[in-house]
Amino acid sequence: MTTVAVIDDQTDAGEILKIVLTRANYAARLFTGGPEFLKSFRKGGFDLIVLDIALPGMDGCEIFDRIRMTDPDVPVIAFTAYAFPQDRENLLGRGFAAHIPKPMLDFDEFLNEVSRHIQKPRRRVKAS
Repeated sequence: MTTVAVIDDQTDAGEILKIVLTRANYAARLFTGGPEFLKSFRKGGFDLIVLDIALPGMDGCEIFDRIRMTDPDVPVIAFTAYAFPQDRENLLGRGFAAHIPKPMLDFDEFLNEVSRHIQKPRRRVKAS
């Protein structure tokens, strides 16, 4: 089963995404912050990550950088209230797979975006 990590300190928003993903037959794990997520993160552990940017303590961009150090290929979607066109350009330029502004009103569009990035082929890692 495809596994998606959702990292959002707003529990309600994270729970809604988890429900939407679960109903679409994805295994979704919810994390409320970067340190909690990074403790369990390993290369290949998730097929996709949905990451809030405005998180207390360790913001989403710092978490993204740490994700990239461990797994440069996992798609990461920015799920954020930073919704201006310049914010979108900055996040996509940084390497995020997509930018979904909060509040999200179209769950079908969200699931299409998730599916689009999960179905992209990832580079295979050769076994040592």
